[in-house]
Amino acid sequence: MTFAQAVSDVVPDIPLDRREILYPRMTPAQLARIASYGARREVRAGEEVYRQGDEHVHLFVVVKGQLDVVRPGLDGEQLIVTCEPGEFTGEVNLLSGRRSLVTGRMRTDGELLDVPPPELRRLVVADAELEVHVALPRTGKAPTPAAAKIARKPKHPDPFKL
Repeated sequence: MTFAQAVSDVVPDIPLDRREILYPRMTPAQLARIASYGARREVRAGEEVYRQGDEHVHLFVVVKGQLDVVRPGLDGEQLIVTCEPGEFTGEVNLLSGRRSLVTGRMRTDGELLDVPPPELRRLVVADAELEVHVALPRTGKAPTPAAAKIARKPKHPDPFKL
């Protein structure tokens, strides 16, 4: 059973749009809570924040600018997603410790919130709401009862703004 199927069974009002599930946009309150686990970092267009094959890749929340996630291959790169402000990067390897399957590169100048793996693990244990948004979509696991209850809360009415 996929994460989307598990969530739709437990919380039927969550849309099954893949992008929204895999790349949810953080609210200002969520960003403030995540910020206590990481550090803000200025980045320039073209800067690679992590590369395919890197170990111990951090969680990056886009505060300003745009970050492209690409899959390098023999025929060039394939764009997977462009993360906008309030969205974040990450694969299952964030929690499993495996090497990154993709490269994250800034499309524009910007600012990231950089959360290292040990701090990410502390965050998902301490905050059930952020567990729903950050960890569960990456692992493909069904939410815990506490996380499912949190997921039922309505989304923030305004898009992410700084």
